Amino acid sequence: MDQLHLKSCIPVAGIAEAGTVEAASDGFRFSVVTTTPGLVLERVAKYGYEALLPASDLHKATLSD
Repeated sequence: MDQLHLKSCIPVAGIAEAGTVEAASDGFRFSVVTTTPGLVLERVAKYGYEALLPASDLHKATLSD
């Protein structure tokens, strides 16, 4: 995705970026249910919304959940 951002003359967004932007669009805190919490924290910080996703709200989900 990073390469597409650099090379494309039109806006591009992957599902993680699009979902994060939508979740943060109203300025309220949001949560993510995931099996990869480290990746989520990394991506949310990259997109600039880490203040809306406190680390204490991030929990690793399992199939039994």
